[in-house]
Amino acid sequence: MLTIKYNTSRLHLSGSLTLPEVEKLKPEPYQGVRAIDLSRITDFDSAGLAWLVHYFAPYKVGFSHAPSSLLTLSQLYGLDDLFCHG
Repeated sequence: MLTIKYNTSRLHLSGSLTLPEVEKLKPEPYQGVRAIDLSRITDFDSAGLAWLVHYFAPYKVGFSHAPSSLLTLSQLYGLDDLFCHG
């Protein structure tokens, strides 16, 4: 299960960001989001990466505390420059 908490300019994602969860998401206007905290993501796949990149990368949103599985996957797709390593 994926949980999204939004406060001011930061999203906090927790849980599973995989295809079954991404399929349930509806586009939402997260006005003013400047950072996404990924520290509580427990499971991740390419659908989760695609969702993050599609909805947030065009707005120069910063991704922080990415799990190692996401960093590995982002490197395979040449997207590792989008994710902070801390």
